Amino acid sequence: MLSKLWAIIVLIFIAGQVESQDDIDIKLSSTYAIQNAHITQSPGKTIDKGTVVIKDGVIISVGTNVAIPPEAIIVDADSLYIYPGFIDAYNNTGEKKAEEKKNEERVKNPGNPPNDRAGITPDRSLSDVYDSGAKSISDWRAEGFTASFSAPAEGMLPGKASLILLSGKDASQSTVVKDKVLVGTFQSASRMYPATIIGVMAKYRDLFRQTSYAMKHQSAYDSNPVGMSRPAYDKSLGALMPAADKKQLVFMEAEKYKDVSRALTLQADLDFNMALVNVKQGTSFIDVIKQKSIPVVLSMEVPESEDKKDKKKVDAEKEDSAKDDEAKSEEDEVVKEEIDPEMEALKARRDEAIKDYQEQAAMFAKSGVKFGLSGKDIKAKDLKKNAKLMMEQGITEDQLLAALTVNPAEMLGVSNILGTVEKGKMANLVISTAPYFEEDAKVKYVFVEGEQFEYDVEKKKAKVAGKEGDITGLYDCVLEVPGDERDMKINIKKDGDEYVVSVENDGESEEVESVKVNGNSVSFPLSVQEDGQSLNLTFSLTVEDGEISGTVDTGVFGAFPIKGDRIGDPKSN
Repeated sequence: MLSKLWAIIVLIFIAGQVESQDDIDIKLSSTYAIQNAHITQSPGKTIDKGTVVIKDGVIISVGTNVAIPPEAIIVDADSLYIYPGFIDAYNNTGEKKAEEKKNEERVKNPGNPPNDRAGITPDRSLSDVYDSGAKSISDWRAEGFTASFSAPAEGMLPGKASLILLSGKDASQSTVVKDKVLVGTFQSASRMYPATIIGVMAKYRDLFRQTSYAMKHQSAYDSNPVGMSRPAYDKSLGALMPAADKKQLVFMEAEKYKDVSRALTLQADLDFNMALVNVKQGTSFIDVIKQKSIPVVLSMEVPESEDKKDKKKVDAEKEDSAKDDEAKSEEDEVVKEEIDPEMEALKARRDEAIKDYQEQAAMFAKSGVKFGLSGKDIKAKDLKKNAKLMMEQGITEDQLLAALTVNPAEMLGVSNILGTVEKGKMANLVISTAPYFEEDAKVKYVFVEGEQFEYDVEKKKAKVAGKEGDITGLYDCVLEVPGDERDMKINIKKDGDEYVVSVENDGESEEVESVKVNGNSVSFPLSVQEDGQSLNLTFSLTVEDGEISGTVDTGVFGAFPIKGDRIGDPKSN
């Protein structure tokens, strides 16, 4: 039995039973004093050798000579760097994975389908699709993000976005501002209207027209209902009314040049308040965005230039062939190929497009246009790599930091509680081992509303990739439990057509039963017995690119995140 590994979980389980039976509140101190750190309170405003004191999720003091409460947990941050917790200004973080739709009834009239089948669900809230155990929450938190402005995905009008904390708690505890904005996209429907971009544009106009009529009818009925038919209720039109009445901002996803142009056209025609989000090709519109004071959220997706890719490829090829250089004959010399003018022109256009992506943030900053950043189309771990590409094109660290902190806080109307490290603000912090944007900097701590998350900054064992599509292997994992982490290994091997999984800690190993595998997903139960107490756990894991991640569900006491890397082939026994 893996008693050492699960001891802390069992203690949490027992503590939970005691609390429910005797109404006793068992918890660690909620007061922290983070000492001797280099503090960046906001872009350009720093304190050296400073202290941040947190109590009950709020910053109560910041400075070089502050009183430390006797109950405070001391965090020695000597040589560490404190920043305001980052805010993802637009994403789908926290959304549960969409279930595969099987045997869905065919739409009877594709020319006039139900709104929900056509991707028109403006009444939908993030809380309707929220999953507190979503991998996206822990992934972004590990990079220093403490809050995300998240919306449901998919569809022309997928729903409304809410500002959530990346604490991994349920929606009621994580939501800071619910249904703040309406989200619109230019996604067409599949095999039904609106199936084309022309149809999407026409549908927006039709919906706003219907909403305007519905608002006038409702207003007239409220004023004097005598002799009038009662207005019919339509949940889609009802959800659109605040936006049509210019009382709610519309976040229009506008990735490409044409999307930005279409969004500006719709705004001019329909007269609603708009922000452009997840923008990737917005440089040409800087002047009009600035003139109209349109809020903007730029994409963090920044492609690497082909020259750099080619250089990496050439360097790798040179390294691989170095041993064979002496054996090459004159016949093996590289012959210069004839230059194809069309290919050269295509390459030039491609390079120009990539450069536009890379320069976009710097150009907006240079023009004095404030912006937030969206992580919607990137993996959390690619943030720093993309930030480096942006900085190579001229954006400064302070400008990037502003785009991750004060700018989105102001845009979302929460600058009174988020975006800076100041007394009275919510205790959302990211603490790194070096200035955050330096290549070797690692996130050591993240505080989300005063809750501490600690990360291992030691050099991890190198990943050993398996064959593509093969989930077997030995995985070195870390299980995150409240206030602690537990190391473990998971061994996945295949015996004939069956998968065999074992869990190992401190030399103890236990083979599990009832393993279920679906593609790259693995799940299995594990029962723990300790001091007469029984705890049934459920592992739900995903294997991808040599990494394993997921949750360990303890039932009523919640799910704990787990992640790790493949370090070798599976053990045979």
